[in-house]
Amino acid sequence: EDLVKHDPPLPIHKGVIPVVSFLWNAKICKAIHPLKLLAVYGGLGALYKSLTKDQTKDQKWLRGGLMTLGMLPILGFSLCTTAAVLMFSKNRKASFESAQTFLLERLESKRAIRKQDKYDVFVPVQEQKIGVIFFPGAL
Repeated sequence: EDLVKHDPPLPIHKGVIPVVSFLWNAKICKAIHPLKLLAVYGGLGALYKSLTKDQTKDQKWLRGGLMTLGMLPILGFSLCTTAAVLMFSKNRKASFESAQTFLLERLESKRAIRKQDKYDVFVPVQEQKIGVIFFPGAL
């Protein structure tokens, strides 16, 4: 019974790729076309590079402003990604009592197998050829 109630921990590094993929595909690419984003950052880079020779005080301020303007969106994306990954890995909810009971029944009747505390395999009835693998995830 403890085996069923125990929810394997989710390492933080496993949540980074899905969160970044979701934020990029569902949020950023719908708001700004990636080519426009590339053009804006290319323009900022060209302006920054052109201000490297014989800098006056105004050019130093302009160069610092361009650096800040370019880094703020990257910093914001990084902070948002970090917050989402920590939320998914640290604030996971326990599985429903009915799901724990179902898994316990299947484990006792040898119709389910827990593999290395990472996922559960539900073995089909003899006449069926397809089984199901459940990977734990954030609810």
